[in-house]
Amino acid sequence: MPGEAFTLTAALRGSDGPGGELIEVPLGRPETDDAPWTAVLERRALPLAEGRWDFHVVRADDGARRRVASSAVEQQGLLSLEPAPGTPFSWWIPYATVKNNLSLRTWRRPAHAEAGALAVDATSCTVEGALYGARFAPGQRARLLAVPRRDPSAAFETDVTALGAGRFRFRLAYSRVLEACGGGEAETVDLMLRLSEGAEPVRVARVIGDVVDRNRTDVYPAAELPGPRGGGAVSVRPRFTAANDLSLVVRAAPDGGYAGRSPGSPASVTKDAAVLMGAPGVVTDETVLKSARAD
Repeated sequence: MPGEAFTLTAALRGSDGPGGELIEVPLGRPETDDAPWTAVLERRALPLAEGRWDFHVVRADDGARRRVASSAVEQQGLLSLEPAPGTPFSWWIPYATVKNNLSLRTWRRPAHAEAGALAVDATSCTVEGALYGARFAPGQRARLLAVPRRDPSAAFETDVTALGAGRFRFRLAYSRVLEACGGGEAETVDLMLRLSEGAEPVRVARVIGDVVDRNRTDVYPAAELPGPRGGGAVSVRPRFTAANDLSLVVRAAPDGGYAGRSPGSPASVTKDAAVLMGAPGVVTDETVLKSARAD
């Protein structure tokens, strides 16, 4: 698109129209004819709302705009990057969509509980992670809050072990989850940390790193258990949502059980988090099987 002056815009997906979330950053003119136009987005200077941001270039003369194309995005620096200290918690992951356009996935929360290592066995799951934007207070008893979506009134709490001021571990027994879910209907149970009595819950998620959609890459096997109240067998497995929040999914057990393998083949491997097929159910925060990302 020829022109003498351009602006880079980023629009929050789903907020189109008047009053929608939009930022504008001037594009720097190249020093030579064959050099690219450039723009820099500073994480500390731009408090982007949580969601997916789509990029366009807008020509100053007439307002013509074009979607920014990108067949590949360099993300290696994210693997050694730490979240900015303080609150709120913020994390950005730039990525190329399936249509080879440039987008940015952002998270912005008052506080964040990052799920690192996650191990499952036949009766429970165990999660170890770190807090960002919050700390465990001395003398306060932290709890895990599990909330069934269909019936939030059945929410329950269980113990959390504080590993210092900023790290945690919890084990969640699947039998307790089934008790809360009642009649064996399909259910999703969301997991949060309550750092002290009366405090706002902090969502447990796996955000940090270079993976936009954890539900495509960090896949865990299901455990099959007898259904509640004498019902048929059910399966329970950890699963990351579209927002990379950690939940437990309860379903009627399929015939033959669930093998716990990832659907589809990974496109690449990084050192962010791993699905270790040789040791089913163990995922660390070191490497990942990464599949193609969605638009």
